[in-house]
Amino acid sequence: MMKNRSILFFLIIAYAIILSNSCSANNQITVDCTKSIGEVNKYIFGNNVLAHDPAFSSKEPWAKNFHGYREYGAGLWNPVRMEPVSNVMQLGKEAGISIMRFPGGCGSHGYEWKKAVKKGRNSFKFGLYEFCGVCHDLNADAVITLSYFKDTPQDAADLVAFLNAPLDQNTDNKLTAPKNTFSWPGLRAENGHPGSFQVKYFEIGNEVWHGDHIRTKEVKPEAYARRYLQYYDAMKAVDPSIQIGVVLDTDQWNKKIIPIIKNKVDFGILHSYPAPGYGKELESIPVDKLFLMCLGMPAVITEPHYQKTLKLLKQYAKRDIPLAITEFNGGFFMRSSIPYQFTLGNALINAELLRIFMKPENNILMANNWNFINEHWGMIYNGFQNEADKLRNRYHKRPNYYVFELYHNHFGEFLLNADVKSDTYQERGYTVDYITVNASMNKEQNKVYLMILNKNLKNKMSSEIILKGFENISSAEAWILNGPDYLSLNENNPDTVSVKSVNLMNAVKNGSLAVELEPHSLTAVEISK
Repeated sequence: MMKNRSILFFLIIAYAIILSNSCSANNQITVDCTKSIGEVNKYIFGNNVLAHDPAFSSKEPWAKNFHGYREYGAGLWNPVRMEPVSNVMQLGKEAGISIMRFPGGCGSHGYEWKKAVKKGRNSFKFGLYEFCGVCHDLNADAVITLSYFKDTPQDAADLVAFLNAPLDQNTDNKLTAPKNTFSWPGLRAENGHPGSFQVKYFEIGNEVWHGDHIRTKEVKPEAYARRYLQYYDAMKAVDPSIQIGVVLDTDQWNKKIIPIIKNKVDFGILHSYPAPGYGKELESIPVDKLFLMCLGMPAVITEPHYQKTLKLLKQYAKRDIPLAITEFNGGFFMRSSIPYQFTLGNALINAELLRIFMKPENNILMANNWNFINEHWGMIYNGFQNEADKLRNRYHKRPNYYVFELYHNHFGEFLLNADVKSDTYQERGYTVDYITVNASMNKEQNKVYLMILNKNLKNKMSSEIILKGFENISSAEAWILNGPDYLSLNENNPDTVSVKSVNLMNAVKNGSLAVELEPHSLTAVEISK
């Protein structure tokens, strides 16, 4: 997993932010409850699980003896019992994880999947069988990243056959060869899985432009596009129903790839880590300004890039091609005494990204948070570092987890249009709303849900909520994600950042609600009639 150059291309140096210290009484949220603007896409709530071998993707000394990913799934899998860790699975269900990505970012560069399916293997114990089983238990789908550097097009075709082909079909899409002849579906059956895993989504490589960190330092876009087409044709010959994604990035990279692949693509892949720079560039920016920049970038930088990419894909494919954001998080690639990626402020950045992902006009197929468990970014943690005895340790929720949990518990099935009038701040010529809202309704149309983000890091924001076409309110309740400060962590005290519930019925008057939004907070509101 690397920095996203499509974001780093913008705003490389620090710039001034004008902070508003006042809370206007004119903030207003108007929700049109009379018609839906689209269904809520459950694939927005995806995640990443680590299963690679760091020795093949890192030159760091620790990597040679670290097997915490390929054997333990970073703490998700118990290789002795050959079963998932039960409390991890329960947390995954409570977060509503809908699609899991395997085997993990840049770790896929050196991943050889055939080592992870061998019968009686002593390594890669969290392999493809185990990963597919975890997805089944979570009621989640799978997206698998193939290695651009280790796999060949034939390897890719074999993988599709292994995962999806029925027992009466071999890798050439013909009827079964004579008895005792090897076949990938046969190997799957020998290992206790006669039925197809029915994996639908595959991506050809991960951030391939930067090479594999070992031997290859750079990949030219034209070379990637030509090889991508070889993968595409080989895999579709085995199973035409699968969906294959192409690695995209900056406008410059995309404009060289998309005209070559044309319509041979099912989704475009982008990674989103909103940040105005990298490393020392970020360290030089005052922390409050940095977080306000990152909170504003999804709307003013990330979303326009999605729109431009969608337009280019349609131009050459002659049809609408969706985007898959198979990695996203705050872009804090920097040295700091505070792990910004675990703060409340970073969780709010992820909440704003989820709002952008759900907008129908952005045509997002899936989004996978980086990442689920432990490691440098995990949304849950228990201190696991390749020690089997720590699998029993209690897992704690980081602030980012609560964003997913709130959406899972307090959001509906159909999106509604929300018109927001908000106080603003300026970001190098861009006007950014302090208040942003995501709205939905349940199938029965008797409950409205709002996810309200207050980006003001210092002050409360008062706002009126008006629900058009939704009368006779019978109940109104809020669940507020917050902590003492936007830099608050749960590392030493797991309850520092948490969710509290508040009854809002006393704020209802003449069919509207007057709410006071806490600084640096995400508020989930449920209103029933």
